[in-house]
Formats: sequence, structure tokens, C-alpha cells
Amino acid sequence: MFCKLRDRKQYTVKSVTSIRGIGLFSGKKINLQVNPALENQGIIFRRIDLPGKPIVEASIDNVVDTTRCCILSKNGVIVKCVEHILSAIKALDIDNLTIDIDGEEVPIMDGSSIEFTEMLQRVGIDELDESIDIFALQKPLYFSNNEATIVALPSDILRFSYTLNYPDHQLLSSQFHTIELRSDNYLIEIAPCRTFCTYDDAVELLGCDFIKGGSLDNSIVVNDEKVLNSGGLRFKNEMARHKILDLIGDTSLIDCNIVAHFISIRCGHFDNIKLSKIINTYIRNSLCRTK
Repeated sequence: MFCKLRDRKQYTVKSVTSIRGIGLFSGKKINLQVNPALENQGIIFRRIDLPGKPIVEASIDNVVDTTRCCILSKNGVIVKCVEHILSAIKALDIDNLTIDIDGEEVPIMDGSSIEFTEMLQRVGIDELDESIDIFALQKPLYFSNNEATIVALPSDILRFSYTLNYPDHQLLSSQFHTIELRSDNYLIEIAPCRTFCTYDDAVELLGCDFIKGGSLDNSIVVNDEKVLNSGGLRFKNEMARHKILDLIGDTSLIDCNIVAHFISIRCGHFDNIKLSKIINTYIRNSLCRTK
């Protein structure tokens, strides 16, 4: 079972705001606009480049792929790379937004969520009239996939912990970070942390045109023990912190606001979404039993 821990007012943004950037996969310039929304709408993406401006809800039910990012789709309409902006939205406790994009992916920006977070903070958060319930997990739930394991433990606070371990790679051999999710420490500790890949992976992905927009401007690239980006790392454990950024975004797709301690070891989008679906099924079954 799970139980109601507390409630709070719902939030949206105070006014329209926008940002422009490159799509990691397409390499195209993409405009993204965030619009205020009414209570109980949730977070939706609207493809304004398509006839009828179709929408795709930010829901675990709409996840169709987790290859290198989290991809949503509804009725054949695709929105890629949603995790970074969803992470920022979750950290700021925003519940209702309409996000307009004129392409099939959210722009990668610098590979982190800092520009999304600052954009939302600049425009301001608006309190709505209705409340939203926050639920506490009452039993551990987990997903394990070979050497990757992710667990959600009962907790009175929302916390994320990540262990990064690639024993064959000196720079990525061991990193750890943990954080109680609040907007203030998210902005400082998590939002600036960029996505990353090895030099060999970057060469392969660029060579097959999989990441047409990929560059050192939007990703950390590591070769053996060396970071190829001219400015180096923003944190010694920036990669583990970025994995938490992704985890926050992926788990925000769960049906309702869950408080738990998410502990992840060597996991990526695939594992995050698998656990999120397990939690979603658990929630729905619990609701059915209480009716």
C-alpha cells in the first residue's frame, strides 16, 4: 500500500517564457515555449510544428523508448529527450504546464538542466487554487538488470542516491552522490551537471549521424582519465550527479507525487522507467483495493 503523506497547492508558471537550442539527435534549431496551465492538467508537450498541434502528455504510459534518452509518443507523435526539462519542472514543484516545441525533441542546451531551471525561476511560479496529494511509499520496490539495480525505499523525504561504477574506465570507476530534493539545492548541486559519454562512444555516434547536434558544447567527453572539454568538470562527481538529474526527470512521469528514497546503482533511462512502471502499477492496484 501507499498512504497520503500531506498535500500542497498546485503550481504553474506566472507567464509565457521561451528558449531556443539545438536538438541533440536532429542537429536542428528548436524553439521551446512554456505556457501556464490550469489545475489538474499536468505537464503536456504540444508539437506546434504539426497539423492540429497534437499533444503528448508527460506520462509513464507514453514512454516508448529509452535509447540514449527518454522518448514519449502518443498517436504516432514523438517527443524526444524530455528528461532534462522534466527534471527541472519536478525540482521546482511545478504541476501544470503546456510546453510548445517546433520539432520532435527538447533542445539539449548545454547538456544539463540549468538553463531550463533558471528560465522557469525567472518567469516565476504561480500558486493555483486546488491542492495536490503527496503519497509515501510503504514498501520497498526494485528493478534489477544484470549489474544495474534501482530501489525505491519508504522515506519521509524525497531523496535520490546514485552510484556510478565503470571499473574498466579510470575516470568513471567510482562516483557517488545523494541529495534530498529541494529547489534550492537542486539548482546548485544537480542542475549544472551535464550528460557525458566516452570518446569512443562519441566517435561512433557522430559517425553514424545518431547525434547530429552532439558537441563538446553540450556533453562531457572523456578519454581514459582525461576530460576533453576545455573547462573540465563542474564537479568531481559530475557524472553521478547528472545521473540523478536524469533519474528525477524519468521518475517524474509516475502518475502521482511519490515520496521515497530512490537508490540507483549503474542505472540508466531503461532501468529508471522500468522501476517507474512498477511503482505505477503498485499505485494503481493500491487505489483499486481502497475503492
